[in-house]
Amino acid sequence: MKRYFLVLLILASLSTSAQLSESALIGKWKVSEVVLTAEDPGTRQLYQGFKDALFVFSSDHHMQFSSPSTSRTFGLIATKLASNDWVLEGKNLRIGSKADHFQTMQISVDGSGSNTFFVLEGTPVRLRMTKQ
Repeated sequence: MKRYFLVLLILASLSTSAQLSESALIGKWKVSEVVLTAEDPGTRQLYQGFKDALFVFSSDHHMQFSSPSTSRTFGLIATKLASNDWVLEGKNLRIGSKADHFQTMQISVDGSGSNTFFVLEGTPVRLRMTKQ
C-alpha cells in the first residue's frame, strides 16, 4: 500500500510541475488582476496599465496585445507589445521576433491551483490571467 501511495505521489508531483503546452497557451488571455510583489508608488500607475489588457496567442506563433489604458507612459509599452511573435520554452514565454531573439518581453507562466499568472521577468509584476 505504501508503494502504491508513493507512486501516486510521484505522478501527482510530475503532473503539477509539467511544462505548459503550446496548445494550452493558444487563445485569448485577459488580465484580471495586477499583483505587485514590491511596492513602488512611482511605477504602480505604470503597471496598472496592464489591468484588463488582452494577450492573444495564435497557433502560427503570432501575438497581439491590447490595453484599455489611456496612460501615455503605458502607451509606449502597449505599442511595443502590440504585434509580435512568441515562443514557449518550458514555462518561459518569450515575446519578440527572430531578429531581436525574442527579447521584447519574457514571461514566466505560473500555474498556482486554479490560477494562472504571467510573471513579467525583471519587474515586480504578476498578472493574474483568465483564458477567454
